[in-house]
Amino acid sequence: MSRWGYSGPGEDVLREDGDAGFLGMDMDSPSENLSPGWAAGLINKRIENGVAMTRRGCAAVVQFNAEPFGKILGHGTWKNPATGVQFLLVAVVDGVFAMREDSYPVKIGLPVGQSLAGPVVFEQVFQHVLMGRGIAQTLTWDGDLTGQFNFLPAPTLPTIAIPNTRVMLAVADRLLVVHGRDRVAVSDILQFNQYDVALFDFTVNEGDGDELTRAMKWVNKTVLLFKENSVSGFFNFSGNMAGAYIDSISDVRGCVAPKSAVRVGGDVLFLSKGGVYRVLQVIQDRTDVADVSASEKIRPLMQRVNWDAAAGAAAAVLGKYYYLAVPVDGSATNNAVAVLNTVSGAWESVDYYGNENGVGVKAGLQILGFEEVEWMGEPKLAMICNRANGLGCVLLHECGQFDYLGGTRWHVIDQVRTRAYSIGSKGFKGFNRTRIGVQTWNPFISISAIKPGVAERKGLNLIITRDRRAYFTHARDEYNPADISDDANREKREDYSVLPAVDGEWVRTGLWTEREQESIEALEIRELAESVAMEITGSQGRVGVKFVTVEGFEKQRDTKTKV
Repeated sequence: MSRWGYSGPGEDVLREDGDAGFLGMDMDSPSENLSPGWAAGLINKRIENGVAMTRRGCAAVVQFNAEPFGKILGHGTWKNPATGVQFLLVAVVDGVFAMREDSYPVKIGLPVGQSLAGPVVFEQVFQHVLMGRGIAQTLTWDGDLTGQFNFLPAPTLPTIAIPNTRVMLAVADRLLVVHGRDRVAVSDILQFNQYDVALFDFTVNEGDGDELTRAMKWVNKTVLLFKENSVSGFFNFSGNMAGAYIDSISDVRGCVAPKSAVRVGGDVLFLSKGGVYRVLQVIQDRTDVADVSASEKIRPLMQRVNWDAAAGAAAAVLGKYYYLAVPVDGSATNNAVAVLNTVSGAWESVDYYGNENGVGVKAGLQILGFEEVEWMGEPKLAMICNRANGLGCVLLHECGQFDYLGGTRWHVIDQVRTRAYSIGSKGFKGFNRTRIGVQTWNPFISISAIKPGVAERKGLNLIITRDRRAYFTHARDEYNPADISDDANREKREDYSVLPAVDGEWVRTGLWTEREQESIEALEIRELAESVAMEITGSQGRVGVKFVTVEGFEKQRDTKTKV
């Protein structure tokens, strides 16, 4: 350091830039134009009180995977109206598994000679579950775990049988089904197997060549009817259907993926061509589709979507998060999940599972969709998947520290890429160093500085790890994980992770198994550039990025140390 410190005669003024915490990510705007708190990219992260923290893992818990699955063909839920007990339903070629937290999976059979050849959907109507099989006859199950699925009972004349379908909705004590490309049949009240074709058969935008793919309940006795290029509303849908009518909501935006449409508060989010859009209740008794995409800030991800396979995209809402699974980078199945915080309105992450964003062997996970289940008294998402080997699995979403898929434990590889820091001026600057506050659990961290240009990347460290036996303070004896008399919560230990299979640590009362340590990493940059962004990658454990600062000189200069 010079005799004058950071400024003085013959010296340039040292400036600082950075983020005191994080709000979300903006992948679309120029990185140098982002406001403080906005990251240019977040992978496998959640924002927890301003800290960009590694997401939780996914677990193939035994209650949902005790029976080996073949290829999964559909999924849904059934709740017993008498007891309130809910089951997760998973369809395979020769039956349906009914599963819940505290019991062994039960397989519900099919009628003699029947098997499932293609995708199926489930819809609960009163105590019954209907299985839609497209052009094949709809099946029904009465909730008896010792029974089986059966064909629908014959209708009572002069009504006729409700059409076969893969698009159905139980609403207002009736069953609404889509048949053909643009027709909607509504069953008799309290009779899901039959309807009056003269009174309750409707057409939606007849002749436009667009196919109806989704019906969903909304506000004010309204059912939304989604086509690929338009959205309509079935208004005044009530028990007696008096005054019911169908009208257009949008002729310019439609839903390309039936399972992507979900309610978020008073709105409905859905995947349309090019991005995610909202159905809005603009004012009372008036609806509209927003002109501006809700996914503007993740436009680069939307540009990577394989739109030829986007019909299988699926979404779910749990708590404050909206999860959207999409196929990216040429994949024919969903292999990435975009995560939106519906409270802050910020996209917080793009999630990958089973090393899909890492180097080396990948799990080949194919995400079919999500279902809300109860786990240990709390709502959780079950993520229903097939794998590249043709076998299905059900994963408990955001549970534990690792992704457990197909008997293999995968580390969650996460990353923060900050905005470009220019320390408040244009032109070239000499960037000296960075300080990064981290919150870690068994970490493996690499940090790089990114300059404008092609492949302008400089690694700033070898690898940052933490030793659960060592302390930051000098000359302190090592912690012995296998010694139950030792104090596992003693201050200033480098890492407080608990890995019994690795070092024989006793899991015992008072042991905080997920405690995270906090520290500051100070690294030299020593680069001349207009701006610099920091990229922090965690390859194992959990890595929370609390803040990032960079220091540099406003004008071009040699950043070597003076004597």
